[in-house]
Amino acid sequence: MIKKTLNNAGIFLFIILISLNSNSLSAMDKKHPYHHVYDENGKFVAFRNGPGVPEWNKNRKWPRRKFNEERKKVKVQIPKDFVIKREDVLKNMEANKSNDYLLWIGHNTFLLKINNTNILFDPWFEKRAGFFGLFGPKRFLDPAIKVSDLPKIDVILISHSHLEHFSRDFRERYRDKKNTKVIVPLRMGPYYTKYGYKNVQELDWRENIKINGNIKITAVEAIHWSRSALMDLNRTGWQSYLITLPSGKTILFGCDTGIYKDVYKRIGKETGKISLATLNIGSWDFRKAGIESTIYHAKPSEALQIGQQLSAEKVIAAHTGNIVLSFEDPFENFLLFKSAASQYGYNDQTAITLKHGELRVLENLLN
Repeated sequence: MIKKTLNNAGIFLFIILISLNSNSLSAMDKKHPYHHVYDENGKFVAFRNGPGVPEWNKNRKWPRRKFNEERKKVKVQIPKDFVIKREDVLKNMEANKSNDYLLWIGHNTFLLKINNTNILFDPWFEKRAGFFGLFGPKRFLDPAIKVSDLPKIDVILISHSHLEHFSRDFRERYRDKKNTKVIVPLRMGPYYTKYGYKNVQELDWRENIKINGNIKITAVEAIHWSRSALMDLNRTGWQSYLITLPSGKTILFGCDTGIYKDVYKRIGKETGKISLATLNIGSWDFRKAGIESTIYHAKPSEALQIGQQLSAEKVIAAHTGNIVLSFEDPFENFLLFKSAASQYGYNDQTAITLKHGELRVLENLLN
């Protein structure tokens, strides 16, 4: 009974963290970026979304009991051919060690190998999306590989502070804290330096950095929010990352995001045409809890619309098929994504769904 109560409390706290977004702080000084928030004393205290994006109704209360009831009703049936066995994933990695590739480890975790540089995006290897990996929603699929299976990681990219993207357990246990470069949104650096990481770089939207001389990483605006504890609402930034390869091709690793009007058209003018984008298609349906829609996570069709507004040539579906964080069938998301592709100028080859643990050679993906 105690364990069940703690788990329900953890789930409730996690959903509060991913679903509420109120901002009672004052508007920003015009001399500073729009998404930086200052208090009445002129102190930089928080972040908000970009121009034109509405703020969450701070008076809305999260329907805790209804959410827990409906979430438990979601039936998960894993398609028999969806999961690639760990040993086969490792064989594929070994067979392609001389190739550049993209590997989906699960949820929003990707491994990109490019020019002998390994980039790990949003590492989450725990059983649960909660504090210490003990409380909160439990994933129904383990990561495709273990932390110990990872190759030498050159760069870790973190999109935001929600707990299935920003894992405390991984931060603590990861061994190569001296050599791996960690790139995070503003004000997230201390979460890594406190655990002994020696090479941490904070980026704000539109800032960029070059790694290994010829790979550029640019922080890109996203519609979302941040929170990893009860009292730190929007105290850290959130962002996607645009990877510009030596060839000129570009890959966007998407932060959790939704769509609002033509905001991504404006963002797309800044990024230019994108060769490949990974975009979230899950955690969007809260209707049975009385929330008709959200601008912080995209439906499958909305992910395609975001891709279209960004002029992304190909889109990979992410952030589904691993954990239940809302009411939709996590595997139906893939079907909805495919069925809506043609409405937004995509087809079966350009609106891409991956198996759990699937590796794609980059040359094939980008051409």
